[in-house]
This record gives sequence, structure tokens and C-alpha cells, in this order.
Amino acid sequence: MDAHTAEPQITPNRRIPKQQRSQLKVAQILDSASELLKRVPIDDVSVKLIAQHAGVAVPTFYGYFSDREAVFNALGMHYLDETLELIDQLASLTFDTWEDASDAMVDTYVEWFRSRVGFRVLWFSGRLDEAVVAADRAGNAALADRVRLIMEQTVGHDLETPSYVFHFTVEMTDRLLRYGFELSPDGDEQTFVEIKRALRSYLSNFLPASTKHS
Repeated sequence: MDAHTAEPQITPNRRIPKQQRSQLKVAQILDSASELLKRVPIDDVSVKLIAQHAGVAVPTFYGYFSDREAVFNALGMHYLDETLELIDQLASLTFDTWEDASDAMVDTYVEWFRSRVGFRVLWFSGRLDEAVVAADRAGNAALADRVRLIMEQTVGHDLETPSYVFHFTVEMTDRLLRYGFELSPDGDEQTFVEIKRALRSYLSNFLPASTKHS
């Protein structure tokens, strides 16, 4: 997929409530599932436990979600939305060099991975359905588009760099970050140092040399 393809619409697999009260209940259910995944094995996170933790009746739960897997998938979609919000925040910042921008992206997503235990549990468990996995792939294409934008803003002009370079940058970062958290629940710091080094080395083949380095 080309990096400039329109951004995918990520929509949770659940009924979209119209009333604020219903929206709050859905948020309660998702927040409760996220909290439970931090301290309860995923196989023990049942509908009854989620509903109890959220303070809703089980029949109310079923008014919004068909089962616990639907909650997991909706939560997975929510986490993917957050990854796009993060890159948009980075795009609003100013960096002295593209190397600084590259390092900042790694640092930002390391902290996000570190704080999103539920995301790591869901992803590493392989429990998310194909629709969520497909949304992740599409989301990475949108992230690649944002990375190009950040680099163009930083160097001060449009880049003729092929789209695959930014796709590869996102995919490499994504997979290595997950590897770093597979090595350690808090993340393996040496892995993150090497990710920065690898990105700088790879991107230096395609981006102009910086006059100032951090």
C-alpha cells in the first residue's frame, strides 16, 4: 500500500451507542478489561469478571458486546487508534535533525508500549481476530505516511524517498519494539538503543546528511 493512501478508518466491533450514558458504560467495560489484563491471566478474564469490575450487570454487558473476545478486539482497535494519535503529536513538534526525530519516535513508542500492558498481553496472546490484525497493517501504512511528513518537515523540503523506505522503517520499529518487550516486561533498554542505531543507519541511505547531530 502506498504511504499516501487515505488513512484507514478503525472501527471497534461493537454497537455504537448514541446516548452518553451508554457511551460511558462501553468505556467502563473497555477500561475494566484493560485493567484486568494487567493483573489477571487473559484466559481468566471472563465476561462475569469484566462486568463485575466495570460495575455493570452481565445482561448490560451483552447489550454492547457479544462475548469477551469482542471486548478484546474493541480494545485492540482502541490501542491502534492511540498509535496514530501519538505520531500526530510528534508531527506537531520541531526537531533539529531527522536523527533527533527518529530517536524521538522510538522513545515515544517505547513509553507507550511500557504503559500499555493490556496491548502487549492481547498482541502476544494471538487472541485478536483477523480484522484487528488487518487494521494494524493498515494503521502501519498510515504511520509510514506520518513518518514521511515528520522527516519532510524536519529537513525543510519534500523528499523523493520511495514510500517503501518509510513502510520498512515503521515495520522494523514495530517488530523490534515488540521483541524488546518480549525480552523483558519493562522493555530491554539495549534493544531500544540498537533500534535507534539501526534506524539512523538505514535512513541515512535515503535522507540528506544533517548539518547538526545530537
